[in-house]
Amino acid sequence: MAQSNLIIETVVLFLIVFAVVLERKKKFVWHGNVMLVAVIITGLLLVMHMGPTFINVVREGGGSLDGVALFGMAHGIIGAVAWALGIWLTVVWAHLESQTTFCVMNKKWMMRILVLWIIALGFGYVYYVIHIVWS
Repeated sequence: MAQSNLIIETVVLFLIVFAVVLERKKKFVWHGNVMLVAVIITGLLLVMHMGPTFINVVREGGGSLDGVALFGMAHGIIGAVAWALGIWLTVVWAHLESQTTFCVMNKKWMMRILVLWIIALGFGYVYYVIHIVWS
């Protein structure tokens, strides 16, 4: 399942890149809709696999302070924070009926969330490789 998570999250990365292209072309409503889809897909993965896996990692590696487990926990925490901020941003945007003024005002937040999510994704790739090599 971890492989399919990485593949799906890579597809989400491409969705986000596409959303950024839409934003640059001033297609703000489409940009918001694509980002909403990305948040929903990530949320489904979080509920179905990543959340339970995170709980197992904490249970198994938390007490022993295993470096791989700590890295996995960091990945999970950063990813969950990025996802929660993404939910906040897309829900507020959708609630305001897709007003473009909201987008302009929150562009800094969008970039911060994007950077945080990319860091979490990078940690996920590294964690996957480390986990395969050391398991």
